[in-house]
Amino acid sequence: MASNGQATENSTNLMSQLAATSSHHIEEFVKAQIATLMRFQELNRHWLDRWQAEAKVFTDFSTKLTAARSLHEATKAYQELAERHWQMASEDAKRIMEDSEALALNGAQLFTNGRSKQQSLSA
Repeated sequence: MASNGQATENSTNLMSQLAATSSHHIEEFVKAQIATLMRFQELNRHWLDRWQAEAKVFTDFSTKLTAARSLHEATKAYQELAERHWQMASEDAKRIMEDSEALALNGAQLFTNGRSKQQSLSA
């Protein structure tokens, strides 16, 4: 049977190990949160830039339409707008899929304390 002093020492060691493990998990959780917040900031910057680019496309269109002197020139301005708009919509759809995947991975890290899938399975 362990002495009272040895039991206290074992209890202290266990508490130290638990504290170290908890501290590590909290640090990993905070790192994952920071990565997620940084990703959101990057997304916000990208979409703000994208909206500004779209506004420029429409401004350019209105300038061309105002300057059009024939039905042919006006039609050409509309065609250019439609082409550019579809191109941007395609790029946006691709970006949304990529961003959604990245955010899902960041979110998963929050629930796995920053461990990869392989590390989680072996734990």
